[in-house]
Amino acid sequence: MDGLLLVGFLVIIWLDSRLLKKRERLLFKKVFILPFTMAGVLWGVLGLFMFFGFYDTKILFLMIFLFLLPFYILRRDRWIKEYPVSKLLTEGDPITLASDALGVLIHWFFIMIILHSLLGSLFLFGHGNKPDQELLQMLILAVFSFIVLWVLIFDASRKFSDKGFWVNMGFKDRYPFFSTILIPIVLGILCACVVIFCVLTRGFHPSTPLGDILGQIQSPGVFLFFIFLALIVAPFAEEIIFRGYFFEVIKRSQGPHVAVIIISLVFGLLHAGQYWGDWLAISFIIILGFILTLLRFLTDNTRASVVAHYAYNISIVIIPVILILSSPEMAKILDSRY
Repeated sequence: MDGLLLVGFLVIIWLDSRLLKKRERLLFKKVFILPFTMAGVLWGVLGLFMFFGFYDTKILFLMIFLFLLPFYILRRDRWIKEYPVSKLLTEGDPITLASDALGVLIHWFFIMIILHSLLGSLFLFGHGNKPDQELLQMLILAVFSFIVLWVLIFDASRKFSDKGFWVNMGFKDRYPFFSTILIPIVLGILCACVVIFCVLTRGFHPSTPLGDILGQIQSPGVFLFFIFLALIVAPFAEEIIFRGYFFEVIKRSQGPHVAVIIISLVFGLLHAGQYWGDWLAISFIIILGFILTLLRFLTDNTRASVVAHYAYNISIVIIPVILILSSPEMAKILDSRY
């Protein structure tokens, strides 16, 4: 999974550099071209690591973080400062918005690596149940991730229009109750019912990283914090990020159908780490992402996907509780499956 993230991040940098070069070729050469000696040293060090067998994913992450990422962000920020204001005001929206979106991802990745390292160092000196600490660290990182992305998106989305943040994120002032409230609620509940039915009827339940941690936690506070984030915070925050901001960027640059496909796949793949090893669960997440993104596209309103996401997350918790309370036999089955 780390290898996939590494490849994905390198692809993002490559795409971003191509867009910057397309927007202003001469400025790109001026800002980004390294002296041959410095480039030779960097590639020489990387070559030595590869030659001596130090090509572990964590080592590659460290190399990229120490050499490539800070350099690229500093050069990118310099490019933005030196970019001609006249071109910024007159050039087409799609390229500018796509470049800004890639910049959001690059800055977010850089900040989260720093926060992950700091939290990891702090939790090394912690005491108590290890799964509790692992889950708490994961939840704290999730909160910071949402905050960082929201701040970056708030600034970048100003180029959508001058109508304000919520309109730019797809929350229309007028919305039909049937298409943006009722149908999304029904779809969310139906998706949860299908998932629970498959869990109950499948012959086995594969081990997953998230399931292993949840099965060993001892702190009620940590568990309640997890439930709070899963039911209250995550649906709204994820919809703003995926189907509010990035969907709009891809729709304007590549078209709505491409946006539906990309957002659905990325949404599923970013959740895959939690369910790694359970391919049925990963497939369900990708399908859920497709349904939510399709709702966003068909209604042209992010409110519809937010409502459906809340309906799904709440139902996936509430329905098993109702089944457990209604039947002791069902409680035993669910306990063996979840």
